[in-house]
Amino acid sequence: MLLAALPLNLSGAAASPIDPAQTIIKLPDALAWKSNPANPERNVDMRPRTGDVDAPGLTLTLARWRPGAMSASHTYATDRFCVVVSGIWQRRRGADFDPASYAHGLAGGHVLRVAGTPITTG
Repeated sequence: MLLAALPLNLSGAAASPIDPAQTIIKLPDALAWKSNPANPERNVDMRPRTGDVDAPGLTLTLARWRPGAMSASHTYATDRFCVVVSGIWQRRRGADFDPASYAHGLAGGHVLRVAGTPITTG
């Protein structure tokens, strides 16, 4: 039973090629980190993986915040699901800029940013 589930081609025939319309592969060196011109210089870099963060639909973007960097309160038109890969992501819901009241997103955790609600991050 286990051998039947393995993707082995024991007949010696060449395996089918990957259809690029069905399986889209982007290697890391083809996706560069870019600074967002709307943010202060060297505050945060973005690495878009798929989709467009300013358009409806599924998107995946990596963000790399600089130590001590923060942003002013802002909103998004769509929900955003954020995963904290490393470090601590400080965030606060609300329009007030008060770093002392921030909650901490820890590595391995996630944050759901609800559309239309003001959020401050750092």
